[in-house]
Amino acid sequence: MNKKLIILLTIGAIIALPLIFRTKKQEVNAKFDDKVVIITPHLEYIRVELGEGFQRWYKEKTGKNVLVDWRYIGSGAEVIKYIDSMFVNRFRLYWERDLKRKWDYNVEGGFTDPYPTSGTIEEEARNAFLKSNVGCGLDILFGGGVDEFKREASLGNIVSCGLVEHRTDLFNDEGIPEFLAGERLWDKEGRWIGTTLSGYGMGFNRDSIKKLGFIGEPTSWEDLANPCFVGQVAFVDPTKSSIVPKAFGIMLQYKIQQRARELEGKELSEEERESQAISEGWERTLSLIQRMAANARYFSDVATKNIIDISNGNCAIGLLVDFYGRSQAFYTQQHTKTDRFGFVIPTGESMAFADPIALFRGAPHPEIAKAFIEYVISTEGQKIIDFKVGTPGGPVYSPISRAPVNKVIFQPQYAAFRFDPSVNPYKDNELFVYKESRTKNVTGALKFIPKAAFIDAHRELVIAWKAINCAKKENRIDDYNAAMAVFNDFSEIDYTQASGKIKKLLQQKDQLKVIQEQTRLTNHFRHQFQKAAKIAKGLR
Repeated sequence: MNKKLIILLTIGAIIALPLIFRTKKQEVNAKFDDKVVIITPHLEYIRVELGEGFQRWYKEKTGKNVLVDWRYIGSGAEVIKYIDSMFVNRFRLYWERDLKRKWDYNVEGGFTDPYPTSGTIEEEARNAFLKSNVGCGLDILFGGGVDEFKREASLGNIVSCGLVEHRTDLFNDEGIPEFLAGERLWDKEGRWIGTTLSGYGMGFNRDSIKKLGFIGEPTSWEDLANPCFVGQVAFVDPTKSSIVPKAFGIMLQYKIQQRARELEGKELSEEERESQAISEGWERTLSLIQRMAANARYFSDVATKNIIDISNGNCAIGLLVDFYGRSQAFYTQQHTKTDRFGFVIPTGESMAFADPIALFRGAPHPEIAKAFIEYVISTEGQKIIDFKVGTPGGPVYSPISRAPVNKVIFQPQYAAFRFDPSVNPYKDNELFVYKESRTKNVTGALKFIPKAAFIDAHRELVIAWKAINCAKKENRIDDYNAAMAVFNDFSEIDYTQASGKIKKLLQQKDQLKVIQEQTRLTNHFRHQFQKAAKIAKGLR
């Protein structure tokens, strides 16, 4: 065939394909009366069940067909990055095109600042944004950590959908309470609402932990730091996931609570006791995360890799969200007829938290979005979330196996239909009390510090950790104690540094300075771990 003809046909195909796909998309959209666009980190089986469930519910309520347009780009952290960038781009277009104003870094930083300085360009930008209908082209943010939703609310990116104000029959102690174990289940201004209750625990491979010499089964977060698991812990990079920093926050809450109990009866004022518990609980948590990281086989971008590797025996143990853990245990039992995959939530050391949903500012389909949010937290949506496949009102294809946020589903008449009737976070969290004031000043540091100090210095960390454990096995106690003192020197990242210098640095949003500090800390801890390794080897 003539080369020119081939080139012309190729060009024609490139031009024609978008037109063909646009036509097909228009045909699909024509089949639906309404539409809602949702961005989420939730996996496909959750999207399918809730999407089709909403379509059935909406048809019954309105007689109309609705298209649920899911947008999935990865983890919760990736979703938040995408949303934030979209709002910056959309507001810049509004500021320059519609308001005829000049864009600069002050405007970019100011329009997302909840407390801009009075009389400044930052305040003008903030007021302009809050008065506008600037959106990100999406209707709903569904899934992720409460901290991320609180942040999006403070930025102004999510707004009230009106349900908290108008559906008082849902938001009460018999339906969806305001608090669980001290943490909010919905925003008092209605800007985000919990849809399920999720907790953190440990997934483990029974065959693998037995071969490694672990006695019994894991029961505590400290088991993730057991030296027998060197190179066997499935670990997710906290900067790539909203799940891991939240889990670290819960570990921190537990360590502070643990230390506060130990200080009871000491001759300290209540303020002194609380301050000491927070400071020392912080260092205990850093030690736990450090040793977990030293045991890590890798630092993945997504939590789902952990599940597969633990189940297959590529890793022995790892941190998991409860519904991932329970689902994997169920599927492993069903398909392999073995109980090799186990899952446990450490008693008294963890808690359930809300997995929220919210309406975006400037949503293109606000009324349909409100209907979807209402569906998910209603009895009908909660049945899809919690019931077994084939039960009345339950999922059609695959169990979602998440604990409902609406207490109605915990009533006795539904017990036979629930995926696991023994799960009830409203009863399971009685030993754990979450106090936001204890950890709010170091939330950002729980991402930044583990990355800089432990992940980026991982090679040196592992060498030191192995040498220290070797010294202990060989009963070289002096070397062991001296090495551990260096290994556990957190003076560069103690609570004062984390809640002061590091917090301020992260709030400034100057990425160059953040990278410079991250590099400095990494180099510092590399040298520190190298020193600890030498001491442990008797080379002082």
